[in-house]
Amino acid sequence: MVLFLLMFYLKKINYTITLMKNIFLLLFVLISIPATAQYKGQTKPNNPTSSNPNQGSKNFTDRIIYGGNLGGNLANGGYIFDISPFVGYRFLKSKKLSAGVGPIFQQQSVGVETLTRTGARLFGRFDVLNNPMLFAHSELQYLRATFKSPLGKASFNIPTLLVGAGTRMGIGTGEVLYDLLWQFQPEAFRPRLPFMLRFGFGL
Repeated sequence: MVLFLLMFYLKKINYTITLMKNIFLLLFVLISIPATAQYKGQTKPNNPTSSNPNQGSKNFTDRIIYGGNLGGNLANGGYIFDISPFVGYRFLKSKKLSAGVGPIFQQQSVGVETLTRTGARLFGRFDVLNNPMLFAHSELQYLRATFKSPLGKASFNIPTLLVGAGTRMGIGTGEVLYDLLWQFQPEAFRPRLPFMLRFGFGL
């Protein structure tokens, strides 16, 4: 019976895979635009021989960001644990716009049943305020979920599109996100609410 329900929900969300591919492409294009504009806007120094040969490398490394998220959410009859490290890059001269990628590992265990989700994410972030630090956040996730129970095993895909905002204090971050594709996920294993409260760090 459980496998039958899983197959039913799998068919229900299959049509969203094409949608997610289009969204992924759109996000990639939007993130690429500011980087291209920044490159075209650069000018050559008047005296290249007097410039520091290590300056370009230093500017690049200064714009790299990395960190991770540790979060959870209530699900039907259990708890979801989330570990998501990331690495990214800050665009524009103001460094207000950033984008990054990272792997995802989530696991939910209730009794003898276990749900494990692994995948990747692509996110974009824009700093709205500096004091206090406030940023807007959007994130595309594509997860492969595997359900195991004494009755059998089944796997299916879970697309997720998160939007929201967050704040940063020191290296600590906190985010409140909403999943726009929550209603298309299998009802038996999705969070009770489409909202997510997530904490992490970033450097």
